[in-house]
Amino acid sequence: MSYRGYIISIHTINSDIDFIEDITQGSYFSLLYENTEEFVDIVASFLDAGFRNNECCLWGVSGQLDADNAKDLLKGAGIDVDKYLENGQLMLTSCNECYIAGEGAVSERDIKKWEELYNIAIDEGYDGLRVVDKFTIVGEDAWERFVEYEKKAMGLIKTKGIVGLFAFLLEARTRSEIIEIIGMHDGSIIKQKGRWTLLQSSSSCKVVQKEAIFPDDILENVWTGVWAIDKHDNIVYWNMGMESLSGLLKKDVIGTRIISLMPRKLEADELRFIDIFHMTKKSLRSRTYDIFPFVKPDGQYIYHSGVLFPLRDKHGDYAGMLGTIGNTTEQTIDQNNLKSKFMSAERQGDIYKKSPVVAFLWAAKENWPIEFVSENIAQFGYIPEELTSGNFVYTDMVHPDDLDSVRNDVAQLEISGKMYFSKEYRLLTKSGNLRWVTERSFLIRDEDGEPAYYQGIVIDITDRKNAEEAIIEAEKKYRMIFENSPLGIFNFDKNGVISHCNRKFLEIMGLGRRENIIGFDLVESIVDPKMKKAVDDVLSRKVGHFEGEYHTVSTDVTIYIKADYSPNIAEDGTFLGGIGVFEDISERKKAEEAVLEAEKKYRLIFENSPLGIFHFDDKGIVSHCNEKFLQIIGVKDKKAVIGFNMVTHIKDKVMRKAISDVLSRKAGHFEGKYHAAISGEDIFIKADYSPNIADDGTFLGGIGIFEDISARKKAEEALLLDESRLETLLKLTRMTNNTFKEIADFVQEEAVKLTQSKMGYLAFLNEKALFLSCIPGQRI
Repeated sequence: MSYRGYIISIHTINSDIDFIEDITQGSYFSLLYENTEEFVDIVASFLDAGFRNNECCLWGVSGQLDADNAKDLLKGAGIDVDKYLENGQLMLTSCNECYIAGEGAVSERDIKKWEELYNIAIDEGYDGLRVVDKFTIVGEDAWERFVEYEKKAMGLIKTKGIVGLFAFLLEARTRSEIIEIIGMHDGSIIKQKGRWTLLQSSSSCKVVQKEAIFPDDILENVWTGVWAIDKHDNIVYWNMGMESLSGLLKKDVIGTRIISLMPRKLEADELRFIDIFHMTKKSLRSRTYDIFPFVKPDGQYIYHSGVLFPLRDKHGDYAGMLGTIGNTTEQTIDQNNLKSKFMSAERQGDIYKKSPVVAFLWAAKENWPIEFVSENIAQFGYIPEELTSGNFVYTDMVHPDDLDSVRNDVAQLEISGKMYFSKEYRLLTKSGNLRWVTERSFLIRDEDGEPAYYQGIVIDITDRKNAEEAIIEAEKKYRMIFENSPLGIFNFDKNGVISHCNRKFLEIMGLGRRENIIGFDLVESIVDPKMKKAVDDVLSRKVGHFEGEYHTVSTDVTIYIKADYSPNIAEDGTFLGGIGVFEDISERKKAEEAVLEAEKKYRLIFENSPLGIFHFDDKGIVSHCNEKFLQIIGVKDKKAVIGFNMVTHIKDKVMRKAISDVLSRKAGHFEGKYHAAISGEDIFIKADYSPNIADDGTFLGGIGIFEDISARKKAEEALLLDESRLETLLKLTRMTNNTFKEIADFVQEEAVKLTQSKMGYLAFLNEKALFLSCIPGQRI
């Protein structure tokens, strides 16, 4: 049967659960289970095999199980969980179920993490890494993306020699997906009729069948060491030369992994045998190597050089490896001359003087007396002689807070029978300053197998540690800002799928939990065309923006938001996704609407006011006015008023004083007759000026209010005239004793006043002096 490029021919191996023991490094298996009991049954056997093979084991605990449940279940299977957790061989990491929606919660970061853990495991002396992971795949197109992710994971597993077990709930997968799972893994484990069964497609390697591909009668008597392995790195040939050089008998090594016999690197910049081995395996080209240590049964080691020859099958694919050992130099423990040899090598090589790498030889005694140290210990303020004098021990340099931890790790190393020690801790310089260092050393045992010396290096990593702490501190600050921001912030990947968000974003969107939005596809789900445009912009590496009323898809509510999208681009130009920042502007919108309403009301009042109103800036220049103001000052067009400078053009002293007051941030006032500078008309007005000052104290200008009081002035004058007339009549009635001439003169004078005439009067009496006639004339 052919499906998606796989030629599926199912082979069933009815060997119950025992085949778990034979899974080799560089293999990736799937587990198709129906319930938790089945899942734990296989995982326990898988991890137990890893413990016995000296492999570091990682279980990403998820779903209904937590770390405590996992411990109990493994203990129930007879595994000493506490021991493996304590010595670091077992890691139980609690994580969310590995959902994949779009790219989901698993990504290349997980693969990189496996690679880092693998390198650490190798450096710590383990023979490899086992990984257990469980996947639940949800979301549109999730399965296709998951397959791509699996291919990358399998590439790493093959390259590094990791052993992977990926679990899938049987009822959650379709028939076609199950076939694809079987086709793309080295094997799939499933329980059929109460018996565990291994299913393999014809396109996958039958990695559980150990191969013996090299005939035993070839090269047997060649003195040069010759060994061969199958394509799963198991030793299938070991000649007499290898027995003589290594001290390891053929019967003890056949079927074991060649890597288990090779110590790990000591210096950070050196290639390990395993690195060269995998490079040869990948390139399928022979490669020579030089000066690698090889472990002997008594704990001694030999330095050897040799050649690796990759073997091919009839299809040209990798089928195994043939190795030869040429020059060897055995390292024996001569406690009397080891120190001198070490010092001689130091003098001959002279490689440490200018190096940050300090070479040490410690005696495996209490407090680790220093037998040798390279000259560049001067970077810590010491000279070699004072450290090797016998008056100084290494524990005097170790920071007191780290000493117990270092002691415990060294003791565990000696008890467990491991050779290599790796640890980061703090040292004290001679002046008392702290320095972070990483130690890489290996244990040398004497003829009786007892610890004799530690030989290794110490590297100052203070700058790296400070940088790491700075990164951690920066990340901590970012996390604090992220989680406590008054703005809603979320991250999304290159496909527009949300991967993370803060609490404020949930609040703005009306969501209760992050799980309700993680995996949300912005591209596929957003309907609003303007918001969709903003998302499209950011996915095109541009800035995206949206502001206004938005109806949410996830919660079906309408909100006012301001949304800004920024692309996230790596230093190498790779587009990683982006960041969205949402601001709830509902209150601002209400405030803006209130301001608009207030402005509308003010505009209504302004334009329909019975008073003349105008605005001017901080220089006294008119910027706006209403129609009533134009009417009062006798102007028809606003253009004649806008831009009018009151300071330079107004001549009336009292009016200028009022303007000067308001420009000095005080109230200004004028009332009376005013000669309008623009129209030239004389008008009676009342003018009030008020300063306009901003909240921050800035003087912006002011407002002037003019009231036409001409009618009021006329009414007041008429009233005064009436009062004067009454007063005159009253006076006249009291002039009974006055002469007629006096009365005539009084009448003449008052007539002029009461009529407010600018003309004079001529008065005539008749001949009998009985009548008085007044004729208007020019005032003299």
